[in-house]
Amino acid sequence: MFFGDKYFMDKIRSNRFWLFFTHYFNKKLMFLIALTFLIIVGVATGSVNPLVYGNIIDSINARQMEKVIAFIIIYFIVNLLALLISLLESYIGQLITYYISSGVKKDLFAKIIRMRFKNLEKYPVGELISRMDSDANIIVEYYINLITNITLIIFNLIASVYFVFTISVRLSLISIFYIPAAAMINIFFRKKFRELEKKQRVYQDGYLSFINEIFNNIRGVRAYQLENVSDFKFIDFIKKKLVLIKKSIRLRNTIAILSQIISSFFYLAILYFSAKFIIEGIITVGSMVAFTMYMGKLYDVVSRMLSMNMDAQGVIVSMDRIDILQKELGEEPLYNDTIPIRGHIIGIEINKLYFSYKDKLVIENLSMQCEGPGIYSIVGKNGSGKSTIFKILMGFYDYKGRVFFKTDVGHNKYELTDIGLITLRSKVMYISKDVFILNDTLLNNLKIANPKLTKDEIIEKCNTIGYNAFVDTLPKRYETILSEGGGSFSSGQKQKLNAVRAYMSRADVILFDEITSDLDGISEMEIMTLIKDISKTKIILFISHKVTSVMNSKKIYVFNEGKVTDNGNHDELLARSELYRELFWLDKNG
Repeated sequence: MFFGDKYFMDKIRSNRFWLFFTHYFNKKLMFLIALTFLIIVGVATGSVNPLVYGNIIDSINARQMEKVIAFIIIYFIVNLLALLISLLESYIGQLITYYISSGVKKDLFAKIIRMRFKNLEKYPVGELISRMDSDANIIVEYYINLITNITLIIFNLIASVYFVFTISVRLSLISIFYIPAAAMINIFFRKKFRELEKKQRVYQDGYLSFINEIFNNIRGVRAYQLENVSDFKFIDFIKKKLVLIKKSIRLRNTIAILSQIISSFFYLAILYFSAKFIIEGIITVGSMVAFTMYMGKLYDVVSRMLSMNMDAQGVIVSMDRIDILQKELGEEPLYNDTIPIRGHIIGIEINKLYFSYKDKLVIENLSMQCEGPGIYSIVGKNGSGKSTIFKILMGFYDYKGRVFFKTDVGHNKYELTDIGLITLRSKVMYISKDVFILNDTLLNNLKIANPKLTKDEIIEKCNTIGYNAFVDTLPKRYETILSEGGGSFSSGQKQKLNAVRAYMSRADVILFDEITSDLDGISEMEIMTLIKDISKTKIILFISHKVTSVMNSKKIYVFNEGKVTDNGNHDELLARSELYRELFWLDKNG
């Protein structure tokens, strides 16, 4: 680290680096102390080597073989001890890096899965993965290297400076000018290095997002014959990576060449003046060898300092990216109830609701009511705000207007914003067209709807609704492992699982978002039969584009451009709503 770096010092003053260190590294303080101790012992051990080696050379020149043998044995023991210490130091360092980076990733993961949806939707999945995984690793590894290098720098600097000045003051004064010369190179190139690091992070975000998109939609890629298009896009990413690699190589090589020229110049200068001083009898050959080795250690210290400064540019970029995630608003403050809700929800009342997404008005002055158990269907063209209502009822989005839940205890009415999200989501269940299936047993996939149910209770409920007939076709029945996303299940089987979860749920309100859209007539009929059974005791809000799924609803709401334009039962809407007839290609005679 080069402490003349104004940008880096500004970052230090903002306390981000220090707060990060104290938050994560304090938990592994004993490991850090052990690592520091090993580094000190290693430096002390390594510092003896040049002196011993110089004595070997001088003993050879003096033809004293007994001393040569003694010094060779000492040199071997010191080298072996240094190697063992280095291996132990590396082992502890890797463990600390893993433990701490895992802690950072755990916190970022928890932050991401609790982030408010309006903030979360700004980030592609690949970018979130990149920030959570790559950036966290970069920062933690830098801190470990920082601790390691600072200890090495301090003790190597003290030892090297002491010995070089002890051996020859004049040679030391000549060699010391290498430090400002090398620092100038670092100062000149660090801004370019930081800009390149930013470009590499942006590339990584885009690359991971592309890979995630393709692998998650691989059936669609093949269905629309997009393999070649995907190949070209992937090749384009490879080309972009190559451009960045070339820039990185050119930058690093330029720095390396200039650094090598400067270091070679000073090494040759030392060699020239050493030869001159040996000829004049000022120093011995062994002293020259020892001096050169100590100067190598001193130059290595300088190189570490400058390298840390370069690495800091990438760490600053990573810290900026993680800071942005950490400052995003999370849902946690909304978890606790302002007014504890009592009883079961028996009604929903929405009054003059407004909602905008990215400055576009999606819901405008919308009002609707659901009184008592039953199926309440919502129909409308795509983009009319149907699914948005569900997301608002789940507490995913903020809104303007009033949303109330009525309960069966004292005829109380609670506003949505007064209900904590934990309570809300235990009473309102959202089921989307895209079925959420864990890579786990069928039993555990059913249990997520109501974790308090025992296996016997789940089996009993499945028997009650006839789901056990399907379970009996599975190789291990309830212990059958389902693949991620339910790849082995048909669309009907996936949605049947969704409906069974709703049946087992403790929720009073179930939101079904187009779950019958991809089903054949038989599967649709089976699921609608189960949903009708559930609606005897729960409020069902149901979005569908199929008239067969909504025609028996207690009430149907017709949405158009974020508003409720009409409501009633199937026959009433068929008679008076032109939009309703258009949606299902019906005439007045049905």
